[in-house]
Amino acid sequence: MMAIEDRLLKVIRNSGWLLLDKASRLFFGLLVGAWLARSFGPEKYGELSYCIAFIAFFQTLCLLGLDAIVVRELVKNKDKAAAILGTTFRLRICCGFFCSVIIAVYGILILYSNTESDIGFMLIILGFLLVTQSADTIDLWYQSLSLSKIVVRVKFVSCLISNMLKIYFIIIDKSIIYFSILVLLEGMISFLLLFYVYKTNNSNAIRWSYDKNIAKYLLTESWPFIISGLSIILYVRLDQIFIKHFFGAKELGIYAAAIPLSSAWNFVPVIISISLAPLVAKIKKESELEYNKLIYNIFRGFVFLGLLISFGTLVFSDWIIHILYGERYDESIWILKIHGFTNLFICVGVAQSIWIVNERLSKLALVKTISGALFCIGSNLLLLPMLGIQWAAITAVLSQAVSAFFANIFFAPKIFKMQVRALLLLGYKCEH
Repeated sequence: MMAIEDRLLKVIRNSGWLLLDKASRLFFGLLVGAWLARSFGPEKYGELSYCIAFIAFFQTLCLLGLDAIVVRELVKNKDKAAAILGTTFRLRICCGFFCSVIIAVYGILILYSNTESDIGFMLIILGFLLVTQSADTIDLWYQSLSLSKIVVRVKFVSCLISNMLKIYFIIIDKSIIYFSILVLLEGMISFLLLFYVYKTNNSNAIRWSYDKNIAKYLLTESWPFIISGLSIILYVRLDQIFIKHFFGAKELGIYAAAIPLSSAWNFVPVIISISLAPLVAKIKKESELEYNKLIYNIFRGFVFLGLLISFGTLVFSDWIIHILYGERYDESIWILKIHGFTNLFICVGVAQSIWIVNERLSKLALVKTISGALFCIGSNLLLLPMLGIQWAAITAVLSQAVSAFFANIFFAPKIFKMQVRALLLLGYKCEH
């Protein structure tokens, strides 16, 4: 019994370190990001935001959807850890190098066009992030041991150094290109420190090897996660790409300033769902009726949480934008008011993910995610040029609603009925 309690305590501590990592990055991202946006103004901030949004698509691709699969395999096959880690690292670094070359070519073409030289330089610089992020393979090793505190410390150091330099560069009025270099620097510091810590603490560190059969197995297992990850990044970031191409960097800067403030709360429902997962699994084994009641109550609780965050953002958005960004970003207020309602459907979606895991319906999650991405692409392509950047915020809300709510009309009607009752804050109704 003590062994189980000790393992549970270890998992809780590990989750605490991961939460600390999220919180520290959120803190630095909001404060330093706001200072940066205020200092450079909407146009230059929009250029940097465009580059980061563009790179984000390739970052997701280069992860190859392997995180959860590699952690699972490391737990099950510790004797093959060197081959699993070596194969994962080689797959990621090769993909990262290939994609960074593509981005560099695109950046060079922009430079030769003599229209947006800063964007061209920043894309070339930030493209190297796709190579440095391959070091996160080591993070998966420590996750499998529930020792995330080691990786969190490393990433906190690199994040702290990068943000201190950002503050210094803002004060001495450096060009926006220097800040893309600092984003890359953070990735390079993490890359070097992760390998140093891993080699210091593991005698088998030099024995990493590539196994063609393991590579084939990992990629066969990961393709649904690759598609899901790309679909998510499409309806999270694609609006920024469209705004830049339809309206220019200044309008993107106004839009991008609001998004981190709206998304700051996204980790809250995820943390709660992690805490609820063991209880839901236990109740499902004991009673299907009690399990359905619990799922409904989770929906209702998460709806309340989403409404609280959404209306809180609506009420305080004027005050938040003025304090953090100043008058030049007044147009960001309505973006924040609208985009804040993505939190409602994100909460609903996270609540359903608990049900999906217990029902073993991973394909349903993939279909729902693709539905949201397709709606986002179609809506922005057809209506964004006519209706302006506020439509991008509306589309973000509707895309989340399609994925988390409306798709269930066709693919999970029982859950859709539960969600409707939860959104209306009605009591549980047993369905036979």
